[in-house]
Amino acid sequence: FRNGQWEETLALLANWQEQNPDEKLHMQLFHQALAAMGKGQQWEKAVQILADMKKISHLDPDSYNIVMITCLEANEWRSALALFDGMFRWYQNYPSFSHAVGACAQGREWRRGLDLIREVVHDDGEDMRPDWRMFISGIVMAGDSGRWEAALHFLDEMWEWEVVPDEVTYDTVIRACQRCQRWEEALHVFRQMRRKGFRPEE
Repeated sequence: FRNGQWEETLALLANWQEQNPDEKLHMQLFHQALAAMGKGQQWEKAVQILADMKKISHLDPDSYNIVMITCLEANEWRSALALFDGMFRWYQNYPSFSHAVGACAQGREWRRGLDLIREVVHDDGEDMRPDWRMFISGIVMAGDSGRWEAALHFLDEMWEWEVVPDEVTYDTVIRACQRCQRWEEALHVFRQMRRKGFRPEE
């Protein structure tokens, strides 16, 4: 979309939807317009457009996710979390949780972030498989919030989910333990790291 073109497109979509309430919204065009607003750093307008369109059409999870990204890029983590909380639970897919965790990291909302990650880890749904980035976020948050046990737990959970820890993972867990002055646990992870053939960062 060129400058201003997304505004015209959204206006046309909204007008068409109001005149055809029983028809499904053209999601591809809607997503493209929302993404263009993000590139233009129009996060407030994106949030408002999402709220307006929600009144006249059934939106999909991707619509929320796109606007959440726009808010995060503008460091508006509270707005991103508000969007997540405003979604129906069955709409909250893995990208939604990932963006919400990112919002918690921005706002240093460690407890909420850890709760969200645990919810993903303990979810049995096929579309909610935690990846390396999700586990690393949890380990970092655990260390920053003084919850060294959670950092060790996430390391164990990675193996259960068949997400193989790498050198960065072990080093992050060690730093989390050190930050909490858990020297014995840090040494244990260090030895485990060496057995796997990794060397800690200097």
